[in-house]
Amino acid sequence: LESKNRYIVHINAQAAGHKDEQVNALYRTLEERFHAIPGVVKVGVSTFTPMEGNNDGYGIQLVGQPNVHTSATNIIVNAEYFDSVGTHVLMGRGITVQDTATSPHVAVVNEDFIKALFKAGENPIGHRFTAGGDPAKAYEIVGVAEGTSYTDVRWNGTHPMYFGPLTQPSEVGYAGAIVIETAYPMTDMESIARRTLMGINPNLAMQKFETFDAQIAGRFTHERMLSTLMTLFGGLAL
Repeated sequence: LESKNRYIVHINAQAAGHKDEQVNALYRTLEERFHAIPGVVKVGVSTFTPMEGNNDGYGIQLVGQPNVHTSATNIIVNAEYFDSVGTHVLMGRGITVQDTATSPHVAVVNEDFIKALFKAGENPIGHRFTAGGDPAKAYEIVGVAEGTSYTDVRWNGTHPMYFGPLTQPSEVGYAGAIVIETAYPMTDMESIARRTLMGINPNLAMQKFETFDAQIAGRFTHERMLSTLMTLFGGLAL
């Protein structure tokens, strides 16, 4: 996970009037417009990003192995997402622009996913799994990404996840997070991002803006507050 010179922009495409059949074109436009900004290196698009999000779990079943199953979180991402948040692909490949609505249904899974479903040393690449009990929509594992904390810093190591392409069917809704990596600090990125969104669609408002550093720090602050409250209430119960 790398946070230097990275900014998180949140949007709500559905609230801005974009229909299901329009979102893929919107994602491409977002990539193009933000890449056109001088200094921008990578543009990641996803449902949510490290140190935020939710823990919606879907039942995972390895195809052909009815006794091998777990629960995992699904995130949809574009081809530059992993680079934009500094997550390394350890085996196989990441999501690419060749992963389209008409190409084979694929996923990159994290290390915890592998630990939950495969034996030590077993190669997961090429294996297929279903999610949410839908046998007609099996994913082929094409890559393994390093573990990164999502939602709760304490879950890294115990949180199976799978990442699918934005352009393919998934268990989740619209992507609402844009990760912008720049070559140098840009103190005016918030206003630049707002103007860029307005240039795409005047109704595409920026819901939230934060540096990646601030998002990570905020999550640790939240965890420390929870820990303090638990200690306090634990003492009161004695």
